[in-house]
Amino acid sequence: MNTSSESLQPVEYLTRSEVARQLRISLRQLQNLIQQGSFPQGVLVGRRKRIWSRRQIEQFLASGGSEGAAPSTAAGVSNPGGGSGNRGIAG
Repeated sequence: MNTSSESLQPVEYLTRSEVARQLRISLRQLQNLIQQGSFPQGVLVGRRKRIWSRRQIEQFLASGGSEGAAPSTAAGVSNPGGGSGNRGIAG
């Protein structure tokens, strides 16, 4: 059994705005990555607020996603949804 203090560390959660800022992308770009399945869905808290653990963001970056650019699976895709996206994204 692991009793180290590492396993007792609190989990830090980030909002959409904080995630977009961390990745250096716009909220729209973040929403596109989520819709394409290129970025974790996060956890829905309430009706509209979505959060991600800092660990999820670190894993995304470690798996090929990068700050300031979408992962290669989303490269070159400007709007796969045909323009009917949600413009009122809450952070």
